[in-house]
Amino acid sequence: MNRFLTIRTASDEIAAQLHPNDAGQRQKTADNYYSSLSDALRAFELAGHDPENYTLITRRDLAGAIALGGALISEAALNRWLVGRDLGIEIHNAGQLPDGQDGDSLLLAEKDRLRAKSGTVQGGVYVALAKKYGISEDNAKYRCRKAKALRDGPPRPRDTPVRQQPKSELVPRATGWAPFGESHDPTD
Repeated sequence: MNRFLTIRTASDEIAAQLHPNDAGQRQKTADNYYSSLSDALRAFELAGHDPENYTLITRRDLAGAIALGGALISEAALNRWLVGRDLGIEIHNAGQLPDGQDGDSLLLAEKDRLRAKSGTVQGGVYVALAKKYGISEDNAKYRCRKAKALRDGPPRPRDTPVRQQPKSELVPRATGWAPFGESHDPTD
């Protein structure tokens, strides 16, 4: 399966492989590669994919340029780009979730950890998960809900019945109908 990375994740992975022991140099390198990857996307040297449905972004106008700002890069395309730069590194499974239930469970555990750690995350927990793993916010919500349903089982039935309103409260007055005991003659 082809995996997709955000521009930030890709630049961080490149920098981590080039400078594994020097955090300061790694951050500078990551910032430089973030700019280089953004420029390569806008020049169509790298293929950008829509984060919602992973379709290829092909527009070469203003809308395409805006879409490329939040685009995802396939791991295969990134590795081809790195080979063209003669860096001697490859990116494999960078910051990605495993497929299936294992990935969903991992995502749910990460969501619970983020909520417990800080209570509120800027932009929300699902936005943070989407940025970290290169998936859409809706996909993160869906996968967390699916994993939670598998973990917790089906919802319990309600113990108390829902209160029924008397029929007299449900009758609309605008149609000439009135509650029981009142006249419904429109000439009165």
